[in-house]
This record gives sequence, C-alpha cells and structure tokens, in this order.
Amino acid sequence: AMRVFVTGGSGFVGRNLIAALRDRGDNVRALARSERAAQTVQQLGAEPIRGDLDDVAAMQAGMVDCDVVIHAAAN
Repeated sequence: AMRVFVTGGSGFVGRNLIAALRDRGDNVRALARSERAAQTVQQLGAEPIRGDLDDVAAMQAGMVDCDVVIHAAAN
C-alpha cells in the first residue's frame, strides 16, 4: 500500500480519487481548508490535514512519509 497526500480531497475529483485509493488499500491524507472539508475527507477514510495551498506547514505535514502527492485542488 502507498501513502498518498491529496490536495483538493473534498472536491469532485478528490472525493472520487480518495475513494479509489482507499478501495485499493492505500493510506490517504488530504488537505482540508474547512471543518466541512475535513469531515468529508474523514468520512471517505482519509486523514484530514487542515490548511490550504498557501499554508507551507500544512503542506509539509501532509507530505511527511508519503510516497506520492496528487495535486487535485483548484485555486
């Protein structure tokens, strides 16, 4: 299983991506700008990382020990 960090996890593409990654057994973290976004990614089985694309600390925290980063966020 891979460890994957996804930006845009609560959006249409990101939600489907997280579901597909979890279905194949991957461990997923997803960047979440709001509490609502965090709840969405958590319900999909991903670990929410609170922050946005401009939050360097959140981006770094999300990427720690990950094998892959998938940028699916629009800004």
